[in-house]
Amino acid sequence: MKRDGWFAPSVINIQVELRHVVPNIEGDLHNSLYGAWKILEWLPKSDRYKECAKRESHFGYYIPDGEPRIIPINALIHQSVLLRQADTKLNYKPTLPSTYQTIPMPVPDGSLSEPGSV
Repeated sequence: MKRDGWFAPSVINIQVELRHVVPNIEGDLHNSLYGAWKILEWLPKSDRYKECAKRESHFGYYIPDGEPRIIPINALIHQSVLLRQADTKLNYKPTLPSTYQTIPMPVPDGSLSEPGSV
């Protein structure tokens, strides 16, 4: 068997079928905090790694308990996030920075929509 580089053997004629999923603001949210990750969120974490200032600390440690991620200023935010947030029946309240850039959603013909036009 021929090897490419130092690790991976070369494989010939592998085809992968990818399907495009149309964005749906009413779809289920992805929750990656389950199983072992959820258990790890209950282990004490040093205050120097704290991302959410509202967390209560004791003796220099706190319990993360799924603390929200900090999204930096001028981050790229997908238009579907803003549409989902605007829909009051979904009760979706992400913690967005004060300024950000919007990535437009694709439209069925493959082009990109203008922000606010979907």
